[in-house]
Amino acid sequence: MRVTGLFVYPIKSCGGVRLERAAVTRAGLQHDRRMMVVDASGRFLSQRTHPRLGRVSTRLEPGGVRALAPEGEVLLPFDLAERGTGSRAVQVWSDACEGVPDDEGSRFFQEVLGLSDVSLVALRPGGERSLNPRFAQPDDRVGYADAYPLLMMGDASVRDLEGRAGVSLDMRRFRPNVTIEAAPYYEDRLAQFTLGGVRFRGPKRCDRCVLTTLDPDTQERGVEPLRTLAQYRRGADGKVYLGMNVIPDGPGVLAVGDQLSDVREQEPNP
Repeated sequence: MRVTGLFVYPIKSCGGVRLERAAVTRAGLQHDRRMMVVDASGRFLSQRTHPRLGRVSTRLEPGGVRALAPEGEVLLPFDLAERGTGSRAVQVWSDACEGVPDDEGSRFFQEVLGLSDVSLVALRPGGERSLNPRFAQPDDRVGYADAYPLLMMGDASVRDLEGRAGVSLDMRRFRPNVTIEAAPYYEDRLAQFTLGGVRFRGPKRCDRCVLTTLDPDTQERGVEPLRTLAQYRRGADGKVYLGMNVIPDGPGVLAVGDQLSDVREQEPNP
């Protein structure tokens, strides 16, 4: 089993960046979901409710993250949170945390979304959230990602899903951080493994939402792949699952081509 792709999403729910190498922190890959767009109440926005966020692509440059859209572009420094002088309360699902607003980034997203009351915020170092204690350890942390530091997907899993659904499915729909070469759905069984010298845990599979039904190029919504996944990947809780959430035990560096080792398997959970 080897790594076939590494991806970060610098701004939550916007386009990702494919990498050959990526630094790992306890909260996930470096530069992954350290910024997000929030509404006037501080609640995060995503393509689930604001598909126009999918029009924004991102690029890592020496000076920071460049966000690009048909409406224009903006360069957001990596140290944006440290430069800011204020912070505001923000919310990711039920988790309360803080974000540092950026005026230029906020104006950019107001133009992209056609909304006057949205803001771009950045996460301060040390401002990461704790994880669900049912599936994590006390020191585990996550930035602005939905729930876990990284998402791992198998290339063969998506190919199998394509065959069942009868449609082409770009991996971008599933927004993984790490893709691997393995048997279909083998990622379900990854309880623990070592990659790039870092030990990882696989606490639970990833339940999927309507975001996977958005075409990553046009943002048009369909019924696949959720319709097909519901036929054979539904858990006892009624949710449909694809991919494995994973948690790193420490820092390191991953590279495309790295081999998974010291694998301990489990029965899929849930």
